[in-house]
Amino acid sequence: MKRVAKRMVVAVSLLVVSLCFSSCGNNAAETTKGSNYVLAACANEKRVVLYDMATYDGENLDNNEVWSFQPTAPEADNGGGMSGVKYREDTVFGDVVIVCASRGYAGIVSYPEGEVLWEVYDSGDNPHAIEILPSGNVVVAASEGGTLRLYNSSAVLQNDTEASVTYKEYNFMNAHGVLWDPEYDVLWVVGGSELNAYTVSEDGGTEELQISDNLGGRLPGLNGHDLSADFMDSQYLWVAGGKHVYHFDKKTGEMSDVYEHSDILDRPMIKGFGNNPEGNYFFCFPNGGRGTEWEKENYSTWSTDRFYFCFPGDEGSSLVAQQCVSQTCAYYKVVSFCGNYQ
Repeated sequence: MKRVAKRMVVAVSLLVVSLCFSSCGNNAAETTKGSNYVLAACANEKRVVLYDMATYDGENLDNNEVWSFQPTAPEADNGGGMSGVKYREDTVFGDVVIVCASRGYAGIVSYPEGEVLWEVYDSGDNPHAIEILPSGNVVVAASEGGTLRLYNSSAVLQNDTEASVTYKEYNFMNAHGVLWDPEYDVLWVVGGSELNAYTVSEDGGTEELQISDNLGGRLPGLNGHDLSADFMDSQYLWVAGGKHVYHFDKKTGEMSDVYEHSDILDRPMIKGFGNNPEGNYFFCFPNGGRGTEWEKENYSTWSTDRFYFCFPGDEGSSLVAQQCVSQTCAYYKVVSFCGNYQ
């Protein structure tokens, strides 16, 4: 573990975030000014886009754009693609979208104003996921560096920018996903075949992460990639791996690829997976990239021009999977737009 000060880097890209309904948080409907919204990170266009899915005609998502954000700092314009995004109704910063990108950018952005509240430009080697703790401090998981960085980001609210970009670093091989759990008061982290939980404590006025010996599990295979809450049952997490999407029981530690609708939802190479309290599911996986030849070469192994939105069929007996296709964006990950953690 080490503690260092860093000057602030961004690489924005692409990602999809799920539909948000009025039950996704205490003021989600008010915040989004409606339901059926999708937040997406568009890698090739280096911006985050919000779509109104209520008027989606099944053909072109680009006609449904209602909000977007793109970093404007010169240091942020270094290419790469966005790899992590979440929407949070945070008690410290307010309603925010938090983002990280493959070449090191990480930021906290007010929603819907789009104001950058905090950002750094070198948050690790290939960041894949970001989370904001109840304290307002941010954790970034970087896969190639195999690190978790806990930033003192809340210090920016006391106008202490220098302190806000300092961090403590922890080793976690192939770190890909992070998720705060308010029920267990732990930070879940996934990478490789490991799913671990960390408690958060204070040491000399700053926060520390400490691994829990009582919680966690192992993926039957490698390549743990995405981690999300099950908004229909807080006892479970969704864990996307290289070959399966697993339903993880936090109480028993069981990791299962057999669950309701697994015939539709359990797929290999899922980059992003989630659900919402209304019983809808969404996911995406690579399908070959798009755009210029350079973009196809660099995005083809991990991007897609579509994500899948699954909703209950007649009488709720089955799921209907709808492909939602963009004519311009290449997507990387889908996450819930629900503002609460669980």
